[in-house]
Amino acid sequence: MRLVTRNFNRPTINTFPSLWNDLFADDFFAKQAKNKNTCNPVYTNTPAVNIKNRAGHYFIEVAAPGFKKSDFSVELEDSTLTIAAKKVEEKATEGAGEKTEKESYTHREFTSRSFKRAFTIPEKAVDVDKIEASYEAGVLVISIPKKEVEETKLNIDVL
Repeated sequence: MRLVTRNFNRPTINTFPSLWNDLFADDFFAKQAKNKNTCNPVYTNTPAVNIKNRAGHYFIEVAAPGFKKSDFSVELEDSTLTIAAKKVEEKATEGAGEKTEKESYTHREFTSRSFKRAFTIPEKAVDVDKIEASYEAGVLVISIPKKEVEETKLNIDVL
C-alpha cells in the first residue's frame, strides 16, 4: 500500500524529493544491492583529530575505530609527523575438508579502509626522541613532549 503518490518519470537529481522517493521505494534494499556506486569498497575517509596543548606535552587524538594496533604507521620525517592506517578485509578461505557458510550482503560498507594524515611538528620545540603512541577504545593518542625552553633574560641599558 502506498500513501504517497510518486512520479517516476521525472528526471532524478540530488534533491530532497529524489531522496524521499528513494527512501520510500518498495524495492529499497534491492536497489541498494544493484547500484554499484552507492558503496565504495575502499574508504579513504579522513578521521577526526583533536590536538591538545598541555603544560609539558602536545597530544594528537585520532578517532579511528575498527583498527588494530598493528594497522597503524606513525612516522616523523623532516618535521612532518605522518599518521597512516590500512585495514584489509580478510577473506574466509576453505581449508582442507572444511566448509564455510557463504554469506551474501544486501548492503556492505565496511571492508578495506585506509587513511593518512600529516602534521608539521616544530622539531626545535619538541623532544622527538620521546614521542609515544597508544591505541585504546578506537582512539589513537600520540604524545609529543615539549622541550624545556630556558628563558633568556637580557638586560638592555638605555643610553
